[in-house]
Amino acid sequence: MMARRRLALPAVLPFATGALAATGCGASESGTGDGAPEAGGELTFALASDPGCVDPQQQGNNDAIYPARQLVGSLTDEDPETGEIVPGLAESWEVSEDARSFTFHLRGDATFSDGTPVDAEAVRANFDGIVELGARAALGSGYLAGYEGTAVDDTHTATVTFAEPNAQFLRATTTFSLGLLAAIPGAAAPGAGAAGRLTTSQAGPAHSRTERRSP
Repeated sequence: MMARRRLALPAVLPFATGALAATGCGASESGTGDGAPEAGGELTFALASDPGCVDPQQQGNNDAIYPARQLVGSLTDEDPETGEIVPGLAESWEVSEDARSFTFHLRGDATFSDGTPVDAEAVRANFDGIVELGARAALGSGYLAGYEGTAVDDTHTATVTFAEPNAQFLRATTTFSLGLLAAIPGAAAPGAGAAGRLTTSQAGPAHSRTERRSP
């Protein structure tokens, strides 16, 4: 039996000195936004409240969305202008006529932040793991209601099957709640092993996060 490919993360953000200075207390220099984007660097931003858990699959409050969406990649994405479902970690997919079977064809070049390939086994282990979490993954387990399992058709093809039609599932694969995490034995630094654009390098006391661009 394959081990669950879940990201082992601390359950609570560490209490430490905040990384974001107070704003609105005086003039400060700001960039114009002009020029070409540069690779790397860090992004520090404030949150209204502490998300609590740093596992994207177990988060459910609004303030959890902002860091989680940067840390974890999903099978599909949503065009913000049209609402159309577009490729993410999966480059294409097919849905059965009865909406019980969903086949995803993964990108061959996708990796987690630790370099582990994003493959069909990872899809199966993540969805199996979300179902096992149950109420601790309230959003994700709801999206997977009626889940029968994920078949690994080949390295980059996974078919997810439900007992009953699941019309919401394809759009649910755009969310961070069904984002994919790599298996990392034991405890790991926040953000390591996720498939998103950034990794967490610092977490302040309930109000700030610092994200570093993934390699």
